Amino acid sequence: MAFIFQTTHTVEDTYYPKKKKDFDHFLVHIFATTADYSWRNRAFNWLMGGLNMHVVHHISPTTCHIHYYAMTKIAEKTARDFNVPYRENKTFYKAIQSHIRLLKELGAKDQLPRLNPEVGIAQV
Repeated sequence: MAFIFQTTHTVEDTYYPKKKKDFDHFLVHIFATTADYSWRNRAFNWLMGGLNMHVVHHISPTTCHIHYYAMTKIAEKTARDFNVPYRENKTFYKAIQSHIRLLKELGAKDQLPRLNPEVGIAQV
């Protein structure tokens, strides 16, 4: 269960703000701190109960997961239209690899990620 959640937030491409106010809008926060994986695989979506489509889970947490596939298509396109990075690992295996690489990188550094005040996002 831990890998399901760790691979949506603790991967190489996600950011680590000091506080939610570091972003202009809560949706930008969600897109910056969350990554989806393997969402185009409908069998995997069923197996994960939709938690691999984590961006839309945070955007609309009370929506039933059976709608996440269609919502993720919309979220990905909308992010692209507004030039907001949409973070995704194409497979669960790639998400696990990204998670492990980030843990190794963070373990090798003397400090935690720092906030970049110019863009309002933390960088590793």
